[in-house]
Amino acid sequence: MNAVLHSVSVTDFASWRETARQLLAQQIAPHEVQWQSIRHLGAGDLFSDDTSTINNLTTADTATNAPDVLRMPGSLLRMLQTAACYRAPDRWALLYRIVWRWQHGDRSAFSAADEDGRRLHTMLK
Repeated sequence: MNAVLHSVSVTDFASWRETARQLLAQQIAPHEVQWQSIRHLGAGDLFSDDTSTINNLTTADTATNAPDVLRMPGSLLRMLQTAACYRAPDRWALLYRIVWRWQHGDRSAFSAADEDGRRLHTMLK
């Protein structure tokens, strides 16, 4: 059984991208992350408890001089950014899984013939 070790919250693509970089730098696999999407920092729903959102990634966990672990063509990054606009509750997890696979040499992650890639292409439409 795979336990989620990191619960992270993101508000938009920029915060997802920064968090994904930190996770990749720490070699944290997609199944070890629980993604939460929040609309605005400090502004939740009427019944939400903003203090219950946990983010286990602290600056102590990620060295500021860590190498830039994620390098991919701008066209792929734009695909991810466009797909992030799709309002699916698991979009951040899917995007991270695709980036994880890319980072580990699996270029089929962006292919429409791949399960994750097919979902990505559906989100782009």
